[in-house]
Formats: sequence, structure tokens, C-alpha cells
Amino acid sequence: MRLHSFLTLALLAASTTLLAQTLDENRIRCQDDDPDVSIPACTVLIAAPGQSNDDLAVSYYNRANRYSKQRDFDKAILDFNEVIRLHPDDAEAYNQRANTYYRMRDYDHAILDYTAAVRLKPDYELAIFNRALNYDVKGDFDHAIEDYTTAYRLNPQNLDALNNRGSIYGIKGDFANAIKDYTEIIRIEPDAARAYFNRAVTYSKMGDYAHAIEDDTAALNLQPDNPVILNTRCLHRARAGEFAPALEDCNKSILIRSTDAEYYDSRGFLYLKMKKLPAAVADYNTALKLDSRIASALYGRGIAEKTTHPAASNKDIAAAIALNPAIAAEFVKWGITESKP
Repeated sequence: MRLHSFLTLALLAASTTLLAQTLDENRIRCQDDDPDVSIPACTVLIAAPGQSNDDLAVSYYNRANRYSKQRDFDKAILDFNEVIRLHPDDAEAYNQRANTYYRMRDYDHAILDYTAAVRLKPDYELAIFNRALNYDVKGDFDHAIEDYTTAYRLNPQNLDALNNRGSIYGIKGDFANAIKDYTEIIRIEPDAARAYFNRAVTYSKMGDYAHAIEDDTAALNLQPDNPVILNTRCLHRARAGEFAPALEDCNKSILIRSTDAEYYDSRGFLYLKMKKLPAAVADYNTALKLDSRIASALYGRGIAEKTTHPAASNKDIAAAIALNPAIAAEFVKWGITESKP
């Protein structure tokens, strides 16, 4: 009997040691970046008896993030709910649940959670920046500007906040503040190609093509084979009447990326400005084969065929205006009217 009792105690001790080892191994696996490794381990830990609230919260948090990584958003939300139930003052959990809502495009719930995170941690720059992104996507530009401004004040290295605020200023037509933000980025980070590019686009909206082309060129010095920048400089040069270098830029952008409808649309516009109407029509045809809903290509083709195919021309112009009611005014601004291609 005494020997049997000893054996029983020895087996229990060995079992307890093995369980502890297994839990420790699962704690390591639960933190793994690979969801296929992490999720099963976290699940074992959550089901294990005797786990403290802190340990449970960590396991739910890790599993939630891995579910989100797998785009299993509903399960991620349920796990973040448990983290917040266990730790209602965890600002990071609110931020992460908000990120999941953002990926689900549920921007209203995301904003509520980011706001909860900021309420718990008023200087939580990341949550403030993330909330700005959601306001931005929703088109609530005033609140977005406010949050981008706060995020940048809290972290002057967050140039994304400055860049995004500049973009909103541009959308709102506040070009002076947009230029100011992009210029500040360039001062801090002289090789920021995107800031040169965005400032070029802003100058273009102001009709200042000389400065736009200057900034396009600065961006291209940093990224010589970027087809987006080449295409944009082509357009700016076309509007400025610099046709030969514009054509070089358009040709190069198409050579780099021959399946982008916008690039053929841009060269079509250039040919239209050069009064090379058959070439313009050919490029507009290619653009519209790639994307039939480009208003500028429809309108440009309509203008180019005004005298040769009036019925088709009128149909194209009507379709373009249906897609973009301001398209005629934009072409007038660039020196092209229905009566004067």
C-alpha cells in the first residue's frame, strides 16, 4: 500500500511538471507571428485551468491579433472583447480592436475605440493618428486635420501625419497650407520623393506649372524610373506647352508600364494639345479599352472626333460629363474647348 501511494504521488508530480512544461511551451508559441503556430497554442492556454486574468488577457490579445492577420475579423473582435473585459483600462487593446474595425471598413466603431484609447491615454499618438486616418477615409476632414495636427505635435518624426494633412488641405483647396506641409517634410527629409511629388500636384492645381515641373524633376532625381511621376510630369509639361519633353515622359511611362490606362489617357491629352488628332484618338481608344470609365479619355476622344465623327463625339462627351460633371471646365482650364481642340 505504501509503495502504491508513493508511485501515485510520483506520477502526480511528473504530470504536474509535464503540464507546466507544456504551458510554458505554449506561451512561447502563442507569441509566434505565424497564426498557424500561435492560434492553437493560445487556445490551449485559454482553456487551461488556473490561468490568471493577466495571463488570459495576454493569450486572448495574441490570438486576436493573429485572427486579424488571417482576416478572420469576427473572431478577432470577440477576442479583443475578452481582453477589454479583463482589462477595461488597456488603451492598446482598444487601439488594436479599432484597427480590426478599420480593416473591416467599420470606421464608426473604429473611431469610437480610438477615442476610448485616447481617453485612457491622452498622449497616445498612434491612436490619435489612426483615428485621423478613419476620419480621413470618411471625408470628415476637419476632425482629420485636428488629429493629424495633434499626432504631429506629439511626434514630430511622424511625417505621415504631415503628408496626410497636406493632402487634405489640397482637397479643401487650401493650397498654401498644403504647400507649407510638403515643404516642411522636404526640410526634414530632403530625399522624400513623395513630398516633392505631392507638392508638384498642388502647384499644378494652382496653375503654377513651372514649380510643378521643378518638383516633378526633383522627385524623379530620387526615383528615376517611377512611371507615376513620369506620367504626372508629362501632363504638367503638356499643360505648360512643353510638348517635346512631355512626349518623352509619356513614352517612358508607357514603356515601363504598358497596361495602365491613365498613361495612354495622358499621352492622348498631349497629342490633343499638339493637334495630332488621329494619334490622340488612338491613345484614347487604348485607354478606354483598358478602363472604359475614364472621363478625361472619353471627353478628349469626343473633342478629337468632333468634326470627323460628330455622333460618336457627342456620345463620348455626354458619357464623360455623366461620369464627371466638371470635366468640360477642367479641359477649358487646360486650353481645350469643344470648338477648339
